[in-house]
Amino acid sequence: MTNEVPSRSPLDDLLGKMENDLRLRRREIDSHLAPMELALAAYRRALEAQAATEYASSHHLPRPDLAALSPRIAAFNLMRTVEALREMPRTPQPSSSTTDDVAGAEERGAQLQQGVAHEHGAQALSSEGEDTGARSLADALPKVAAACDAKKLVIVGALAGRKRALPEPLDGATEWVDTSDGGAHATGNLPTRIRQGRVFGLIVCDQSIAHQHSEPLVSAARSARVPVGFAGKGGGAAIARALKAIEEQL
Repeated sequence: MTNEVPSRSPLDDLLGKMENDLRLRRREIDSHLAPMELALAAYRRALEAQAATEYASSHHLPRPDLAALSPRIAAFNLMRTVEALREMPRTPQPSSSTTDDVAGAEERGAQLQQGVAHEHGAQALSSEGEDTGARSLADALPKVAAACDAKKLVIVGALAGRKRALPEPLDGATEWVDTSDGGAHATGNLPTRIRQGRVFGLIVCDQSIAHQHSEPLVSAARSARVPVGFAGKGGGAAIARALKAIEEQL
């Protein structure tokens, strides 16, 4: 008499599929909320730093470490992150031509970058993306500048030739991964490199990359405690904000 192994219950199969589907949905939600959570955390730290500084000043105590961003800039970044949520209505942008659209976007990016630079006494990213020198980067993003000596910053997304010149030493330490054609193939062994500690920061152009391509990278970064910044479509202003977020996490 042979002992037949009972087959798996159809109910167990259905339950397993439901669990997998729900876990996938949860990961999608986590990825969707990550930029806002980072922006909110930066805003909280800016407010706490301001309160601590005011208290220390009024009680003649040593001045505490300041946040990387002022409350004003942190609040602006939070507002822009909320406005970028997919559930928010999109306001049509009036323009007469594609050239006008590009010029307007570059102007807005330059204004934001100048505001961030003013907060730190240096302009890490100029409106043209030109090299402003290692000293200016060290002033604005000292932890990022220091990390460039031994590790890489990776910027990933469907960049389509939108690679930008960054100030040294960041430019030489930055790897641009274009997923326009290759998708997951383009990222190659990047998750492994992140887990091995060979990357000091990851910038995801979250509005120009499929979730299934970005999620493994973000998960690897979270598990390895590697800072992550989100840069929308990869514009200059968005990359500047992502670099500020990485500076804070470092």
